[in-house]
Amino acid sequence: MILLVIIVVLLFCNYFYIEKRCNELTNRLDSLEKSIIDFDDEKISKNLEDVESYWQDKKDMLLAFSNHKCLDDISQTFLKISAKIDTQRYGEALEQIRLAKLHIVDILTNEIPSFENIF
Repeated sequence: MILLVIIVVLLFCNYFYIEKRCNELTNRLDSLEKSIIDFDDEKISKNLEDVESYWQDKKDMLLAFSNHKCLDDISQTFLKISAKIDTQRYGEALEQIRLAKLHIVDILTNEIPSFENIF
């Protein structure tokens, strides 16, 4: 019984950790999206660098706690976002940003503590 309680507590701690990191990443993506919509090249560069550095800092820790396929999808999407911005294809970059946000939602959905995740 104690082991079950420990597992449930760890699942909830894991979820809240992932949720916090995903919310921070989503906020950074929102800033990048807004700067693209405003066509502010200086902010686009700054926000893109911010998103990429945050992702590089946090992805290794997220790999320990989350589904690797979802994280690989997000990494690939960030590469596409960077390439689209470098070539100034902002419409396509916005699509990729929205896709990255969907991948983030998938991570959160898959990590919600549920009966299936416990057993």
